[in-house]
Amino acid sequence: MKKHICILSIMLMLSSGFVAPVIADCPDEPMSCWGSPLDQGGARVYCGNITIGTCYDASRASCVPCDFKNSNNCANYVSSCNSRFPNCCKGDCWTAYKNWFGLKWTCSHDDTWMPPFWP
Repeated sequence: MKKHICILSIMLMLSSGFVAPVIADCPDEPMSCWGSPLDQGGARVYCGNITIGTCYDASRASCVPCDFKNSNNCANYVSSCNSRFPNCCKGDCWTAYKNWFGLKWTCSHDDTWMPPFWP
């Protein structure tokens, strides 16, 4: 009888998700928009944030912008920034995102660019 109770307890634990990891839906997050520099050679200007959807990426074990899950497709985010902040971006916005694990992504024409701060 003791053996059956033990097996039943293990089955209940496994079926309740105690052993398997639980993956919650990823929240919507802010992505910062950075406009053209005010002067030649100056730093890009912070325009504001857009809200983006994030999706769980098992290879990174974290939530990432949904368009970055399978490829680093920046077009939707850059377009959203340019539309939301037309006077600041002037059609040339760059975007930056940092998740809660500290992983960072940027959409820019300069692979070395990082924003001066993460709003």
